[in-house]
Amino acid sequence: MKRARDRLSNLPNPIIYNILSLMDTKYAVQTCVLSKKWLFHWRNIHSLNFYTKTFTKVSTFRKFVLHVLRRRKPFGVRRLKFLIAYKDRSRNSSVEKKVYDYVALYGGLEELETRFDSKLPESIVQCRSLKTLKLSTYSIEDLQDSFDFASLTTLQLSETSFSQTDNNSFDIFSTCLNLENLILINCSSYGREIFEISAPRLISLSISGFRLQNSIKTKIVISAPSQVNLNISNLIPQGMNFTNVVVISAPRVKFFNFRANYRQTLSIEKCSSLEKMNVRVFPPVAWRETYNWEQGYMFDLLCITEGFYGAKSIDISFKFSKGKFKSYHVNSGAETEVVEISKRQNTRSDIRDMEEIDRLSYLPESIIHDILSCLDTRVAIKTCVLSKTWNHRWIYSHCLSFDGQNFEKSPTAFRNFILHVLKHHKPSINVSRLRFFHSDLIDQSVVDNVYEYAISHKIEELEVDFFSFPLNLLMCRSLKTLILRLPCRLHNLVSPKYSLGFQFLKILILYGVWIFDNDDMNSSHDLFSGCLNLENLELNKCFWVSNLKTFYISAPKLLKLIICDLSYNDMLVVSAPTLEYFEFSSLYPPTDLFIEKCLALEVKIYIEFDWNLEYYLQMMNIAERLSHANSLIISWNYFTGKIILSRETLGGEIKFVEFNEECDD
Repeated sequence: MKRARDRLSNLPNPIIYNILSLMDTKYAVQTCVLSKKWLFHWRNIHSLNFYTKTFTKVSTFRKFVLHVLRRRKPFGVRRLKFLIAYKDRSRNSSVEKKVYDYVALYGGLEELETRFDSKLPESIVQCRSLKTLKLSTYSIEDLQDSFDFASLTTLQLSETSFSQTDNNSFDIFSTCLNLENLILINCSSYGREIFEISAPRLISLSISGFRLQNSIKTKIVISAPSQVNLNISNLIPQGMNFTNVVVISAPRVKFFNFRANYRQTLSIEKCSSLEKMNVRVFPPVAWRETYNWEQGYMFDLLCITEGFYGAKSIDISFKFSKGKFKSYHVNSGAETEVVEISKRQNTRSDIRDMEEIDRLSYLPESIIHDILSCLDTRVAIKTCVLSKTWNHRWIYSHCLSFDGQNFEKSPTAFRNFILHVLKHHKPSINVSRLRFFHSDLIDQSVVDNVYEYAISHKIEELEVDFFSFPLNLLMCRSLKTLILRLPCRLHNLVSPKYSLGFQFLKILILYGVWIFDNDDMNSSHDLFSGCLNLENLELNKCFWVSNLKTFYISAPKLLKLIICDLSYNDMLVVSAPTLEYFEFSSLYPPTDLFIEKCLALEVKIYIEFDWNLEYYLQMMNIAERLSHANSLIISWNYFTGKIILSRETLGGEIKFVEFNEECDD
């Protein structure tokens, strides 16, 4: 019986991390039981999602949150969703504080979804990277003094009350100077005559289920000079005898959608740019047969048309028990028409007339070529059977992917497949990216043909699992990115002596690569010094096999260096005068780490090993040795917690923070 292929595990790690980041963190952690490969995948998630309702006990929830904070690789949290049921809030205040302190420590928070019924934490208010805030709270007045998010672009408020004893207008959004999208869901207004929304850069406003609790007519005044999209649905009055006045003031509003279940009076001011307006009125079913309500709704329907006579296109419909009325005009100069539509069921002929549109085939050719380029070439070629128009579209792909794993039982088929692609691929299309795996299944002459074709078509990115390149590839000016994967082995085979010779390369990534250097102990060589334009270097789970005690990394233009689980002998020396970012992660502390003084250097070191005094002193020595770094973070996971040493500025004080799993019930 043929064994099913595990396609999910074969995805690139960044895609797996993104998928896990979209899940509830509890379920993301549970994927560690799938296999050894999945054991630590969850620790690389860039988003945290905590929700008490997924736990039966509050104490279990607290321990789980602290466990994640301790075990997760300590880099910035891009998105945080932290929802605690109202009945559990008082019992989780300490954990809540630790979560926000953790997020503030590493920075980079872009989106936050949470609940608050009191003042927001200072660390969140001062977060300048925060772009999206989704907040559920009980009284916005409690947050008025601290609601100053200058960098916020999207704000969503749910189940929020706007209460005020006097009738003065109150606008909490005016301090959000960069706010572009505002969403109000199931909110309510108490004791105010005018509810004002104003923001200088607001371009999209959505209001749904807004409850107007006032004994007099309530006005919603929307003052936004840059606004273009407006959606209002289901404004709920206090009782059946109250009519709500909605005043729209937005000079640049272009599209307006309004849906109402109750009688509304619309008024528009300074909306000369209005192009299209859609109004849908759906009274409650119990009221549709009541004569006075039906007459009132019909009167309002006609009045709405008069109020928006300047709009270029209007479509207003009113639904009653036996059908609906529609009032519309297609342009500003046309006469308004009112038609009645009776209720009827769709017939089979109506359904047959609904033709499905092939949206993919009608995309622009350039987009289709980009989509095919993202696929494995073998899969892209199979699209030729879809129709005649798809017969030759794959030949315009600007990325080629050859994987011998799909041809393990027939190396000859793999060889013929490669030759077929090279023969029929459009000669005028450059090959920007080449992925070539398991090339040992075919002749070296075919491999050379692939490289020759890629070089002649200005290859920019190369990803392979072997290291046997022709000399003309080393001097290829168009090649900017090189990715080498296990089981690739680097020997001292290339020129200049003992260094890679890619003079024009900018990005080099090694995954699971064995680096052999069999020279004597009295000399030292650097594998990367020949890459004169190298800017980004990443060594992931690589092994350095050599008699030399010191592993040198030097590149004159290196900006970013990431080392993860690198196996070397005694000493690691980094010589890169332009280095701006250095990240080191391993199960053990680096034995001896030396980094040359750089003008602007950010250092992050992550250790996953049990704590002891010897290792602690060793890390303090490394911190002193990196005193020239602009910022420094050393994170240490041990058996029951985490220790973080951090310094935010050059010459600043080193801060000591400890997280542990012990939390009072």
